Amino acid sequence: MFIFLDTETTGTEKDDRLCQLAFKLESGEIVNKLFKPPLPIAIEPMSVHHITNEMVADKPTFKGGHDHQKLVALLNDDKNIRIYLLPTIPNLMLTCLLKRVSIL
Repeated sequence: MFIFLDTETTGTEKDDRLCQLAFKLESGEIVNKLFKPPLPIAIEPMSVHHITNEMVADKPTFKGGHDHQKLVALLNDDKNIRIYLLPTIPNLMLTCLLKRVSIL
């Protein structure tokens, strides 16, 4: 099964965390949710993805929640093919791919 996956984060540094998760399964199921990160969203990423700290203030955290557990199970299933939707800016591609793997 294919998994099309995209995330938005609080920034581009190692310690930054997820604030939005979107994925679509080959079956047609779509998940697109905001999460309250454990640290504030920086101004620069906010200007790119337009997710503000106010928008996530009352959202659940990602780690340990139902969506986290579901995504981990999907990504750990060797039958699934993961397709990460990366930014079109070349110098950010590797950083974002590594971040997407490390947030789990």
